[in-house]
Amino acid sequence: MEYLKIRNWSKWQTYRTDRGQPPWIKIHRCVMRDPEWVSLSDAERGQLVAIWLLAADNDGKVPASASVIQKLCFMSKEPNLNKFTDLQFIENDWRHAGVTLASLGSQRDATEKSRVDKNRVEENNYTPSKNKKIKFLDCVYLDEIERDKLIKDYTLHGFNKIVQIINDYKMANGKKYKSDYHAIKNWVIDRYRKENKINGIQGNDNGDDNIFLKPLGEEDRPEPDKSVYPDT
Repeated sequence: MEYLKIRNWSKWQTYRTDRGQPPWIKIHRCVMRDPEWVSLSDAERGQLVAIWLLAADNDGKVPASASVIQKLCFMSKEPNLNKFTDLQFIENDWRHAGVTLASLGSQRDATEKSRVDKNRVEENNYTPSKNKKIKFLDCVYLDEIERDKLIKDYTLHGFNKIVQIINDYKMANGKKYKSDYHAIKNWVIDRYRKENKINGIQGNDNGDDNIFLKPLGEEDRPEPDKSVYPDT
């Protein structure tokens, strides 16, 4: 039987070879801000974790058959191995080697991939601006038009949170984007909305704190209302 290799298995999973099959796998927290992980549905994430568990039995390799994986992992339907490969969770060596995968190809898969690729390149028919980029936090670069559009759509407080998310991800993973704005539209916004939902915040976050503004100096503070504070 042909096998597929989980990408970067030896990097993320470390086991002692003298102890046989491992009783556990590692799921690193940084995956929560990985754009490929975020692009998956809840069901697909569950399938991927099940595939990782299966791979632990064979040094990071799984059978090259969606139907076999479905049975071994007790899934309700076959996993989309083409999609997992396109998102680089599975190494694509099998394609170059001419391996034939059972129950994989479908027009629906090709259509979905085409849609995702198109969105990454032409989000809302937006063309990256040639205006001078402004640096936010450690490594996020947006021009004034991009910044103002995000603030308009998500408020200043929401903009700050969005920038914090992509900044933390880039710093933690050494990631670089040709356009931070497109990365924000592609996956950071979804992450921001999910965090708001978890925190019980409905709609756009309307807080007013700003991580980019300095604290007010004494000269910036408003004069107290003498009618309310007569002794000040």
